[in-house]
Amino acid sequence: MIKAIVIPGQPVGKGRPRFTKTGHTYTDRKTVEAERAIAEAYKAKYGNDIIPADQPVGLRIYAGFRIPKSDTKQKKADKINRKILPTIKSDIDNICKLVMDGLNGVAYEDDKQVVIVLAGKVYAEEPMVYVEIEEILDIGSEEKCKILSKKPLK
Repeated sequence: MIKAIVIPGQPVGKGRPRFTKTGHTYTDRKTVEAERAIAEAYKAKYGNDIIPADQPVGLRIYAGFRIPKSDTKQKKADKINRKILPTIKSDIDNICKLVMDGLNGVAYEDDKQVVIVLAGKVYAEEPMVYVEIEEILDIGSEEKCKILSKKPLK
């Protein structure tokens, strides 16, 4: 079963750890709030339905970025039609980290369960992050087997 959630607003990536003068680390407020929004979006739709710790998980993450108002009509159309893709901040890996940490303990017990992530950045009329969470009950599907059977680069 695929569970899908939408987190409205401009996509943000996981912030770097911050350090106090005494050497302690903490997570910045923007990251904490973004992770909380992801967890709340999941809980609002699925409640306490959590994937068990022994079950592998796959994620699809689509970050939809706001189209600048200053763009021409043609440029806006090209962005909506995916002829122009966002090469802007936030980095896709940091967006994935934020989503995985936001779902940690909420959609699945631990993010170590995530074995496949497919992610992309696009422009959207309404900025948001769309996330699909899927229990991998059977890796027999052709798509999943292709991803999992690739040999690592040497």
